[in-house]
Amino acid sequence: MATATSRRALVLVLAIVSAGCTGVSSPGGVGSGAPSNRLTSTGAQPTAPPTVWPTATQSQTTATPAGTYGPEATTPSGQASATPVTTAAPAPPSSPPSSPPSAPPSVVPLPTPAGTDVVFRVPILMYHRIIDPALAPGSLAGLCVPPPVFQAQMDALVRAGWRSITMATLAADLMAGTPPPARTFVITIDDGHRDGLTNALPILVRNGLVATYYVVTGRLGRAANLHPGDLATLAAAGMEIGDHTVDHVNLARLSGPALALQIGAAADRIAALVGSRPITFAYPFGDRNPAVIAAVRAAGLLVAVTNEASGPVSATNRFLLPRLEVRPTTTPSFLLAEMLWIAG
Repeated sequence: MATATSRRALVLVLAIVSAGCTGVSSPGGVGSGAPSNRLTSTGAQPTAPPTVWPTATQSQTTATPAGTYGPEATTPSGQASATPVTTAAPAPPSSPPSSPPSAPPSVVPLPTPAGTDVVFRVPILMYHRIIDPALAPGSLAGLCVPPPVFQAQMDALVRAGWRSITMATLAADLMAGTPPPARTFVITIDDGHRDGLTNALPILVRNGLVATYYVVTGRLGRAANLHPGDLATLAAAGMEIGDHTVDHVNLARLSGPALALQIGAAADRIAALVGSRPITFAYPFGDRNPAVIAAVRAAGLLVAVTNEASGPVSATNRFLLPRLEVRPTTTPSFLLAEMLWIAG
């Protein structure tokens, strides 16, 4: 009897042990039907899906809805939840992706400046209109350089041995840490008035010079402004088309999607018209703050210019590059003296 009793006790113990091994454990644990919150076999948390970055092309007359540009602040944290999971879901990947999610099509990765930061002695000239002030009643007279004055300035610079490059070329030199040859300068023409094509371009071509045209894309096609097709004409002549926003607004007064839209939609519009995305930017009115500079960087632009004459031309200062304003009263000899002083 004792032996039979012992056998029955042993069978009961084995049954209990077997039930404990095959039964349903606590939610989320081993043996449950719910996915586990533990690390994957590689030791990494299950990766969240990449954030979708929508893009848009700014049309001539229709603004892109706010929120089109810039990352959303809703990316999952990827942290394990403390709440038991009770519903079935697809199992997380067993290993992290081989590469991080790619950048959105509207944004290009920023390269890192190479080598030691070098201060370039390169004057950057700032023009707005190349027209007789009497023919531009809606513009400030001080921003209108008559074509004969512009020609005299360019002729004098070329005779003195100066050569021009675009802001895009200067940006590449800054990132490479390689200063251009002595007596190299940059010509920038802001706002996208049509006299930049009809009056400035022939003088530039005749002197073998290039310039960067900072275009306000929302004004294309308006009276006294460049037509959309003019951008391709300028680019074919070796000129650079730079980003000067959609509406030429004070960016320091904007934030979030509205700020990103002014910069990104203008870049998209230029890319659609000339076949390549701009990499340089000019702040309207020169106004900016840390948020504006961050938005310019986020849009994939490599350098930006201000309306101020002081400051280093260097890779670390590449979003605050200074420019020398040229006015109708600036004589060729005075311009040469200023440029020589900047060039050291």
